Amino acid sequence: PISQSVSSKFRKMKLSKSGTSPSFQWYIGGSGDTSNPIGGANSTSYTTPGLSADTAYWVQAINNAGSANSYTAIVTVITPPAFTTQPASVTLNSGSTATFTVAASGTAPTFQWFLGNSGDTSNPVTTISAVSAIFTTAPLTATTNYWVRATNSAGTADSTTASATVVDPFTTWTNSVFPPTNVNNPLITGPTADPDGDGITNANEYLLGLSPLAANPSPAPVPTLSSGEISLKFTARATTGPGYTGRVRRYTLESNDTLASTAWTPVTGYTDILASDQAVTYTTSNAGPRRFYRLSVTLTP
Repeated sequence: PISQSVSSKFRKMKLSKSGTSPSFQWYIGGSGDTSNPIGGANSTSYTTPGLSADTAYWVQAINNAGSANSYTAIVTVITPPAFTTQPASVTLNSGSTATFTVAASGTAPTFQWFLGNSGDTSNPVTTISAVSAIFTTAPLTATTNYWVRATNSAGTADSTTASATVVDPFTTWTNSVFPPTNVNNPLITGPTADPDGDGITNANEYLLGLSPLAANPSPAPVPTLSSGEISLKFTARATTGPGYTGRVRRYTLESNDTLASTAWTPVTGYTDILASDQAVTYTTSNAGPRRFYRLSVTLTP
């Protein structure tokens, strides 16, 4: 008998015989194990019943001169894939990535992710992670649907559709800080508006972690002079609250010899500072030529 993999429920096995008119008896188990004889299985071929698990078979040939045992034949049952964990929809800030995770039963399924609704195979995703049970998207700027197909030699299974809903973090922030009566008024909540009249636009209030409803002092570093040294102090404000989910604020102190030049140079040791509400102080000698400093603030991602 020959070991075989099957996706159907039945398999017929045949045996070539030699010797003088032998009789046959098929068994379940490994060759030589006679504890599980199969009733009525006394032919050179044997068709199994419907199988749901891998099963081993062998056959014994017997005549007046003795007996001979066959090798063991293993029928490997291939189970079609079925999803046990569906992809879950997520909400994320514009420019962020989304990660979807699925799980599927069945015999060694492979995966392929697609853009669109479940069953639409016209837009397969071609990134490396798109053939895995864990899939991470590229950075997204618009709400996008995804689904995944699991495949093996016994068939396929399609997941449900999952949505990556992209929200604008600035809009989330304005909706949380302004009264409901104002949120749809761009003259008050728009990125270029300055409702508190402090000279800082709403976009920069959001960027810097300030309130757009109360006048704020300049976020620029505060200079002090002592014992021939100049100190520049500022607070690196951590991101917290609506509109900042998954985002971090980073600070870089930059310098320039003249305001006429646009070539600002990051100050060594004060570049890409991850904000955690810490006080930051930079000290330099008061001697030498005049120098200008500014603070660069970014939100990532």
